[in-house]
Amino acid sequence: AEDLSNADVLLVCFGAGFSADSGLALYKDIAELEAYRGMKLQYHDICQPLWLHKDPELFYGFWGTCYNDYRDTQPHEGYDILRRWKDELRRGAGTEIRAQLGAGLQEQVALDCAWRN
Repeated sequence: AEDLSNADVLLVCFGAGFSADSGLALYKDIAELEAYRGMKLQYHDICQPLWLHKDPELFYGFWGTCYNDYRDTQPHEGYDILRRWKDELRRGAGTEIRAQLGAGLQEQVALDCAWRN
């Protein structure tokens, strides 16, 4: 904890598993619907913008479902921890900080505080 409080920079990185802990599907599971399996589509296939013109129903169905899932899913406690860190950074850490936190934090934040000697 002391090392963290004395750090000049804290970089926090997450993978898809962080959202999965809230109940959101992993990339490998998103395409596990009969409609996609019948077309032999996997996640990376469905994400292609060509579907907007080729099959608008598939495009909007996929992205609409993703949007609704992310909007309606209750964030887990890890997001509250990030929110507290963000609030502490906002109060001024006195170091050069760039933090961008989204998903479940209700707003996106980019902080750039001047270095203090």
